[in-house]
Amino acid sequence: PETYKSDIRMLKHVFSWLRKMEYIRKNPFVPYTYESRKNPLKASQVMTIKEILSFLVAALETNINSFVIALFFLATGMRGSEVSKENLNWDGVSFKNECFSYILKSKMDTVFTTRDMIPIVKTILEIRTDRGGIVPFNYSRQYMSRHILNPVFKKAELSHFKAHDLRRTAGGHRYLETRDYYEASHFLGHSSVNVTKDHYVNLPSLRKYESEHTLSEIFAICLQHTCKIDANQGQIRVWKEKELLETLKALTLI
Repeated sequence: PETYKSDIRMLKHVFSWLRKMEYIRKNPFVPYTYESRKNPLKASQVMTIKEILSFLVAALETNINSFVIALFFLATGMRGSEVSKENLNWDGVSFKNECFSYILKSKMDTVFTTRDMIPIVKTILEIRTDRGGIVPFNYSRQYMSRHILNPVFKKAELSHFKAHDLRRTAGGHRYLETRDYYEASHFLGHSSVNVTKDHYVNLPSLRKYESEHTLSEIFAICLQHTCKIDANQGQIRVWKEKELLETLKALTLI
């Protein structure tokens, strides 16, 4: 028995040291309390308004396709897999009800959920329909990340960000505008509001996110720079690329 007690004491010390050094998340000898280690990391991967503007300028200077894809991710907060040609198709888009469906990450083969369209998303999808493609974005997740978005990050001198950070940015700014974790959680489709809090709990304390503009205002500006033109099939909506580029560049200087 004495040997057994000595071994237990040693184990307690070992697990206590492992938890203190953050090699493990839970010490089996003490009551479990959840402590997230994600907070500083996730918040640092949310782009500021100035970084978003620089990123959109670089995307628009690359080509209109890169710009539209970047804008779509920022406006919807969707994952790359959800926007890929395998999971987002025109069958799930309804302009009449102003919503679209996509496949949930946790149930990739069976369950669809519906997401409301904001005006900029509706405009993007309307423009994509005029291109005549069989899906809104005819790319795989890997191609969009490696060959479309990552080169734009590099051009904007934001190489420390990756494609998935557009989702974090969308959710972070949704929270900063509403100060409502439940709204941000619903927007991102998180399984629990606690997941959202783990990502964005320390955002309000970071002064670098203070800005004269919000992400919603940037969407409204982009929306203003579209117009309808006559084509063979009737009127179609297009981007006014030059005017939009000048406007976004001017905003980066503020």
